[in-house]
Amino acid sequence: MLSLALLAFATAPVPLSQEAAPIPASAPAARVRPAGTRRAQALGRDLMLELVWAPPGKFTMGSPSSEKGRNHSFLPGGRNFSEPFQDMEAQHEVILERGFWIGQTEVTQAQYEAVMGENPSQHKGPELPVENVSWFDAHAFLDAVNDDCRDGRFRLLTEAEWEYAARAGVSGPFAGGINELGWQRNNSQSRSHEVATRAPNNWGLFDMHGNVTEWCEDRFGVLGSQSVRNPTGASEEESQNSPLENLRGARIERGGAFTGRIRQCRSADRGRAQPTGRRFFRGFRVAFEPTGH
Repeated sequence: MLSLALLAFATAPVPLSQEAAPIPASAPAARVRPAGTRRAQALGRDLMLELVWAPPGKFTMGSPSSEKGRNHSFLPGGRNFSEPFQDMEAQHEVILERGFWIGQTEVTQAQYEAVMGENPSQHKGPELPVENVSWFDAHAFLDAVNDDCRDGRFRLLTEAEWEYAARAGVSGPFAGGINELGWQRNNSQSRSHEVATRAPNNWGLFDMHGNVTEWCEDRFGVLGSQSVRNPTGASEEESQNSPLENLRGARIERGGAFTGRIRQCRSADRGRAQPTGRRFFRGFRVAFEPTGH
């Protein structure tokens, strides 16, 4: 559980970059508890997790064609590249009809080890984010905590939920100044850092930009330009029929990492990996659905 000092820090205003501009709250968001409302939730095994409320609302997902670094992960690789290129960050309206609770930080090694009895991370430290976990490992953790949880269910975020929470009502590549918000290649000294040691975004969420990338629930798919409600990613059939072989069956990872370039930490950047993959820069964050939500 975060200390009172960290909770006080979480309420401090976040400096916005020149590219960041506030987005007016949608009508649904205005009728529910305020964004950034906090609660402490038992994980079981005498563990507590700080959660932050993300209200229902709508936002523009993806990036404009003018955004520096967009589609970086999918640009043609080399002069002899011949595959057809698709816009993987197409802008479109997303409507989320239900709010959700989201972990204020990435799952830490102390939390993971207390639940799973092991710590697979390469960079060790109880308050460092757990890493070197596959998508299936993240689900095993969720299954274990849900076995002990009597008042709700933990899960991974959808990709749309993740970007909505990362933006926290702000447009532009980042939810504020990237050097203040995130551990990335330019300031990390090539290692992960304890969670909540950079500034939070406007909703009080830490490390949405950088530190470790975060698994999402969705299969990877191409984004369209039409407005969508409560998207959950590509279907299994769509994923397996991707024209790009290395994307077939892949799951989404978001947020960039301490190893990554600044452009890879943008709110709209879309990483992907096979669900069995384990890397020293990849972890996860949880969402929580209370009973009767």
